Amino acid sequence: MKGISFAKTRRPSAVFFASTLLALIAPPTVLADIILEIDLSDSSAIQIQSVPTGLSSTDASLSIAGAGFTIENFFTSAVTYPNTTSMAGNLSPNLGTTFVYNGLGTFDFDANNGDFTAGDDLSFYKDASPSGTQIFSIGIAAFTGTGTVNFSATPGALPGLGATGNVYTGFRQSGLTDHGEVIGQWRVSAVPEPSSLLLFGLTLVGLTRRRRSPLQMTSAR
Repeated sequence: MKGISFAKTRRPSAVFFASTLLALIAPPTVLADIILEIDLSDSSAIQIQSVPTGLSSTDASLSIAGAGFTIENFFTSAVTYPNTTSMAGNLSPNLGTTFVYNGLGTFDFDANNGDFTAGDDLSFYKDASPSGTQIFSIGIAAFTGTGTVNFSATPGALPGLGATGNVYTGFRQSGLTDHGEVIGQWRVSAVPEPSSLLLFGLTLVGLTRRRRSPLQMTSAR
């Protein structure tokens, strides 16, 4: 009778124990809140909506006119909207002076130069005097109200449903106090629905393919 052999069991290595210990004591990764929901249902009247439960993840205080805030990587490719582009509505910082953001422009956030130019990022600000102060405080809602913008000139560069990215203070990555800090996240909550005419046409095509004419049925016998 043959003896029974047992497989050797490897003892966990010191590296395993070390990595496990670090995982247990390391602070959990905290994801920034969604602070802006963007409705793309109508490209000529895009809604940028504040989220009441979207709490700021940073403390910052800076000018609303000279700085504003940035939505990073919004467009899927570089486009150009000059800094004279207007925004309607009442989107404003939840804290600070009670002025609304009414201007915007595109630029390249990664270039770190603060110049309005072609890019996939958007900077929102107040474009006329008097100026005011926007304040963001950890654990307090970042924005209030809703802004409306027209991006019908670049429908092919708009993001898809569920797209998300960072919202930053100011419009420069570094070099100025309180600029380039993550306030929270933006997310696309709605996109244009297919037209009823297109749906009707697709339905007809489907029915036509499934239904055979009497002539076809006769010739197939």
